Amino acid sequence: MKRTTYFIMLAVLLSASCAQDGGTESQQGAARTGISILGTAVGDDSAAAAEKGTRTAYEESDAAVKVTWVAGDAIGVYTEVDGTVQAANYGYRAGTSGATTMFSYLSEKEVVGWADETSEHDFYACYPYAASESAADPHAHPLTLAAEQTWSSSDPLAHLAAHDFMYGSALGQTQESVGALNPVPIRFRHLFSILEVRIRSNQFAEVEAVKFRCTDESEPVSLGEGSTVDLATGEITPANGTNEIRLTGSQITQLGQYVTCHLVITPGHAGKEFEIVAQVNGNDYVMTTRTAPDGGIQPGKTLVVSADLTVSDEDAYPTIDLSEGGCANTYYVTKPGELYRFRADVKGNGKALSLAGLSYTEADLQIEPKKALILWYDCVQTTYTPWKDACPIVKSSVQLSGDGYVYFSTPKDFINGNVVIIVLDTDLGYDEIQVDAKRQLSNANILWSWNLVCTEGYDPDVDPITVGDYTFMSRDLGAVIDLEDIWIDGKRNDVAATSLNGNRYQFGRKDPRPHIPDYMSLQVDYMTGLCYTAAYTPIPVLGLSFDMNYDRGHMENQLFIDGSDGTWINIEEELGSGYALSAALDLMAKNPHLWIFKSNSHWIPNTDAAKSVWGTPRDGSAEKKTIYDPCPAGWKVASDAAWEALIADYSRFTISTEFDRGYLFDNKWFFPFNGGVYNSQGKPATAGYIGSCGAAIAASYMTSGPITNFEYARLYELVGDAYYKAGATMTKVEKRHISSTYGGNVRCVKFAED
Repeated sequence: MKRTTYFIMLAVLLSASCAQDGGTESQQGAARTGISILGTAVGDDSAAAAEKGTRTAYEESDAAVKVTWVAGDAIGVYTEVDGTVQAANYGYRAGTSGATTMFSYLSEKEVVGWADETSEHDFYACYPYAASESAADPHAHPLTLAAEQTWSSSDPLAHLAAHDFMYGSALGQTQESVGALNPVPIRFRHLFSILEVRIRSNQFAEVEAVKFRCTDESEPVSLGEGSTVDLATGEITPANGTNEIRLTGSQITQLGQYVTCHLVITPGHAGKEFEIVAQVNGNDYVMTTRTAPDGGIQPGKTLVVSADLTVSDEDAYPTIDLSEGGCANTYYVTKPGELYRFRADVKGNGKALSLAGLSYTEADLQIEPKKALILWYDCVQTTYTPWKDACPIVKSSVQLSGDGYVYFSTPKDFINGNVVIIVLDTDLGYDEIQVDAKRQLSNANILWSWNLVCTEGYDPDVDPITVGDYTFMSRDLGAVIDLEDIWIDGKRNDVAATSLNGNRYQFGRKDPRPHIPDYMSLQVDYMTGLCYTAAYTPIPVLGLSFDMNYDRGHMENQLFIDGSDGTWINIEEELGSGYALSAALDLMAKNPHLWIFKSNSHWIPNTDAAKSVWGTPRDGSAEKKTIYDPCPAGWKVASDAAWEALIADYSRFTISTEFDRGYLFDNKWFFPFNGGVYNSQGKPATAGYIGSCGAAIAASYMTSGPITNFEYARLYELVGDAYYKAGATMTKVEKRHISSTYGGNVRCVKFAED
């Protein structure tokens, strides 16, 4: 239903006072007693906040653009007796903000008063006030309406006050009829109109300006110097105007949704044809043409015009296609202030596979999502008192397009961190999602999810580690900073340093969990009680709360915290014993936020297909990349063979002297101590040591296999000796068979996909 927005009218009450002896004051006497004016914003029950420096406060609601007085607002007041102006544009100023406020005079020489008790007085008032000559005429009050208007996305209604003009009158008033101590009511009317332009597009385009243009070039819609208004009637006499009003202020269109802006325009123009124009990349696009009704555009009302915008490919907002070089479960996002997209209509790399009994067709990988949402995000932290809540992408920018792409943008000030985006089979917003007691979605299904590793300027193809036939990524998968970045304000920051770690993965899963919370102690959870850094979810029903150790603070809206109940799911309770591999993989895809638990600690069946989910079959045949591999396009989870090449010479690994919580390979590439392997409930399997102490610690990494010992997954641990010293050479690597419900960090290696 079309909605027309009306302005709230303002009423001003002019209050006259008498001398103490009961006699009637003259204008000069009024100046001595200081007659005041009471202004009331009729019908407004809100207390709209105003930005400092604006004159009236504007607030958009479902019913109206509401207006309230702001302290310091000034109005001009006229009185006319027998055709003679007695008070010529006297200035009065509001003392307080609100729907009703008292105005006091600006100058003792200009105070409104009664000439006598019986003469009829005509009162006129206008807003805003501008000082004028003593010969000012209420029937020819000067005014302008700018042809160039500007708005800001941070306060999209603030500009209305700068261009507004309100006026009112009360005619034939006498002191005798009104009463010496009673106010004279004047109801203010808005002289101008508001044009609300709603723009919808099936493209992303940066609208630099919106124009309201009359096709008749002789018809002025703005008012230049020399224009006047009769405060008695609201009749405008235009001068030096233009046939176009232009509103500048950048905003990007949203797919299938309206973006809105407001212009202040002149009323009238009956029967005239107008164009609503969007300026994109310096080019004008006429979105729609309308004809003003016979009665003209009404003053004091909002005219709503909806229009569709289509621009040329050259003028469409430039988009970085993350999946252009191949689809994957993880994408690296590296630039601030950019618009990105990736394909969300296929699972994983979208390629058919047949590997050791694990097989699927391209048709099997097609999905039809209805909604894209953020599941969780984290960022580089510098303290946990308190944690910082900052999303690396603009939350409101996440949109699913009709062609199966998810779009999002990064803020102009880049935020390093991780984001996981999900797509649903139902069109639900964040607040509409429901979950059961196990924190599984109950009114929608998650079809797939993707990890965005947001790390400014990083290119995995630049300066990788090359050993033999293998090329390793220079960082853990999900790590967002390098060693030099942990120095903040001239000091090493042992909370920020955790972002040297990548995310944590269960064997065979693409779904990440965040890294450890801090390096402030020798154990992962000692300082805070957390297993993971702060990871926020915008989905209210998934948010967990947590009180950190030693009264270090309360946390809200957390997705993972400490590996407690509600952060993992018992696969046998869901699927029964003897479940099929396909059912297990489907359960994981639907629950990327839940760790998989099984009583005997193995989620994978003892089959070749299950052991090949990360693409390394146990029979020694060629590796392939599967849809469950978490690495980006052109990369794959490192196999045992790759790790053997990397660790062939222990002497190339030394404890960093810059930050002794990990090894440097060739004194250049960092492998952080990450708390060891995590168990089947998603928390440290042992004490989770991360610093030199009496126990051995390690940088622990899951491999893709091959899995040759029943259902046991493979883990390589770069061990730090008990009481190790900075600069020490690595002496031991544990090559472990561990439960497939356990998890660790991942390093990716270059891999040419079929």
